[in-house]
Amino acid sequence: MVEYKLNPDDIDFLHTEFPRLDYIEGSPGKISGILDFGGYYDPTENRFHLGKDRSLWANPAYFEDSYEIEIGLQSGLHSDLPQVVETGCRIRDFAKSCEPEIELEDLHINKKNDMTACLCVSIEEKDLFPSGFNLKFFMMNLVVPFFYSQSYFQKYRKWPLPTYGHGITGLLEAYYEKEVVTLEDTESCVERLSRTIAGKRLLNENSIGSHLECTCGSGKIFRNCHPMAARGLRKLREEINRQ
Repeated sequence: MVEYKLNPDDIDFLHTEFPRLDYIEGSPGKISGILDFGGYYDPTENRFHLGKDRSLWANPAYFEDSYEIEIGLQSGLHSDLPQVVETGCRIRDFAKSCEPEIELEDLHINKKNDMTACLCVSIEEKDLFPSGFNLKFFMMNLVVPFFYSQSYFQKYRKWPLPTYGHGITGLLEAYYEKEVVTLEDTESCVERLSRTIAGKRLLNENSIGSHLECTCGSGKIFRNCHPMAARGLRKLREEINRQ
């Protein structure tokens, strides 16, 4: 497990941008409290514009919202980044209120293990943090966009931008879409798959035939349910054999 320590600049940033979040030192430390944010996603630019601006209230994509969260400053089962949990249960309560009820995994929450938020696909993490962990980038490019997307989904029942599937399904989709796959990418993907029973099953399968159920848990045939993930698995096997 990797632990992250905040330096004075990190703490100043946190107090300035998110005054209702507190840094609690420890081993590991954590950030806890209320996350307040404002902003909108612009699909033409494919990026988030963050910051409260009441002149944008007429923009249907603009949100100001708050979530009660806790960020454990250590790596976890699904990610080497700090672990984010929505402690106010708003996402869970929303999922239960829907008809039919929405699975938390479909809202990018790791329900089966620790209820952590799935902020990005694990093999993207080193690309996002090539020089090591950076709290400002983490908050502004992963944490706030994640909760903005939850608010957007709760209102419009769709995500503001394209997303990968959850868990190992999304991992394989992201692996398939990487234009240049390195040895490190392949080893990371195999290591992540090896952490779960479903992932180990995929690695041990000899073919992606009609018998292979989808990793999303739908019970459907993998290559029909999530074809891009199935292509990602095929690509992974080819890379493993090439090595």
